[in-house]
Amino acid sequence: MHSLFDPVIVLAAQVLLALVFIAAGIGKMRDWGQFLGLVQNYRVLPRYAVPAVAYALPPAECAIGAGLLMAQTRTPSALLAAVLVLASVTAFAKEHGRGHVRVPSASSLGDPQLHRDREVV
Repeated sequence: MHSLFDPVIVLAAQVLLALVFIAAGIGKMRDWGQFLGLVQNYRVLPRYAVPAVAYALPPAECAIGAGLLMAQTRTPSALLAAVLVLASVTAFAKEHGRGHVRVPSASSLGDPQLHRDREVV
């Protein structure tokens, strides 16, 4: 059976996507308090659910990333990744539509990564 894509490119894309999820999870775990505030500022979850989501999401992102690296878990991990990305985009779009998006600036937090993230958003 022939693949439409070069296997090396497919493998590189899988590893890259896995690293993106792992890096995102680790980045959030480095300052869970700040991430909790970001989740709270989206105002799309009930107040009681914010801490649970803020503390569960970073390890889930790392697990999804790890799952993308293993053949046995790649498909379910890819589905979870798609759901997570869709939920994030939907939450951002709702807040953006209401004019409530608060993406921290690099100057307020002194973090150049947040500045890059803000520019992407």
